Amino acid sequence: MRKQKPKFPFKIIITVIIIFTILLAIRVTVMKLKNSDYFKINEIVFSEKDLNDLSYLKGHNIFSVDLDRESFYLLRKFPDYRKIRVIRVFPNRLYVDFVKRMPLAYVKLYRLFYVDRDSVLFNAPELVIDPTMPVISGLETKIFGPKAGTRYDIKELRAALEIIKEIKNNRVFKDYSIKRVDIADFTNISVFLSFVSPVVNTILPQAGIGELLEIKIGPDHIADKLNILSSLLSQVNSDRFNIKYIDLRFKEPVIKLKDKDNASKGGKRP
Repeated sequence: MRKQKPKFPFKIIITVIIIFTILLAIRVTVMKLKNSDYFKINEIVFSEKDLNDLSYLKGHNIFSVDLDRESFYLLRKFPDYRKIRVIRVFPNRLYVDFVKRMPLAYVKLYRLFYVDRDSVLFNAPELVIDPTMPVISGLETKIFGPKAGTRYDIKELRAALEIIKEIKNNRVFKDYSIKRVDIADFTNISVFLSFVSPVVNTILPQAGIGELLEIKIGPDHIADKLNILSSLLSQVNSDRFNIKYIDLRFKEPVIKLKDKDNASKGGKRP
């Protein structure tokens, strides 16, 4: 029986040659593009402000720029922004898109910082204080040497932000302003609310200047407790100004009236 001669792999060789030719053509094209004056950067546009921080890229070929590296450089320099993207605009421009961080509250440390919903601290204006912005206090022993642009994933801050978000998302609290969340004692978290006029957006005179309603909430089952609180506040109506604090840390809410002789407990409503 005759042995068959092995077939010469023409198809494989031709395929390899074609692939090699294509890759070579791509490489030559890329090299030409990188050396072309037509693609040299002559303008850098910023969405937020006029900066010179990327001026060193002018004259460079647009294909040679590492966009991720430049974005990271800008994020480290401008921590008040959540995201910064450097985008090529052909043939010879770069566009830098800034996405601001949205402050959810102040955090009181050696000075006031903003904090966003991702627990990232960033710079707040020192001379202009927003009185409608909640203040989170009691973190001085939890956050040391705070740096703008850094995320602080600690249970105390997470709890405070959850409380603020839950209150802001509940329509029953639309007439209340969160003034402060005291997180110094994690087992005894307190929230201080002021009643706000829906018309003029100021504290009503009958509430008394500087008078706040304290809500003792604790760290557990925050959403459930705030649902209970919203139910209580929707029932007390005008009597809300007689309440000194509401304690939600127990199985039944405790309502303490300003008149010590009229305190009510265990679900009784003033």
